[in-house]
Amino acid sequence: MLSIFPNLFNYSYLAPTILKVAVALILIFYPYFFHFSDKYRKITAFFQVIIGLFLITGMYTQIITPLIVLLIVIEAIVLKIRGIKIENGLAKFLLLIISISLMFSGPGLFSIDLPL
Repeated sequence: MLSIFPNLFNYSYLAPTILKVAVALILIFYPYFFHFSDKYRKITAFFQVIIGLFLITGMYTQIITPLIVLLIVIEAIVLKIRGIKIENGLAKFLLLIISISLMFSGPGLFSIDLPL
């Protein structure tokens, strides 16, 4: 396939790294990004920060990203059942798509679980 910038293919491992860092920063710096009730809010915030730290270091990326997808889907189902409007719906949808992409593309360049 012809490409306008074929030299950019040398940096193909950098794209998942940028996505991984973006998701990790959202999860770390917005610990109350998911809208659960007060009972589960601190628990999900704790797991959200832990997941973000795992992502930023690149540990178990393909195991952690399905947990993010599961967290988003569970939140959507719970809020739908309760009849509550989803806050930051577009941001959560983009986070879902990026997490699914990272699940298939792998950890990226700077990570501990780099495929050999």
